Amino acid sequence: MFGILGMLFGVPTFAVVYYIIKLLLDNQLEKKKLPTDSDCYNGDSYVDNDGTYFQKKEMTGQKQKNRK
Repeated sequence: MFGILGMLFGVPTFAVVYYIIKLLLDNQLEKKKLPTDSDCYNGDSYVDNDGTYFQKKEMTGQKQKNRK
């Protein structure tokens, strides 16, 4: 299934699989009362062993420029 048929069937199939996996993962994060937004999981945040989510409040110079 390569070429035209691969594009016609492969891309929509992958999109549906991706959507279903995202729904399942978001559901698990919501059960644990964790944020589902990908931006929350950068190098400045973490989840400890108790399942508590921590995010650094202050951003340094370069990161502030990139966030605008």
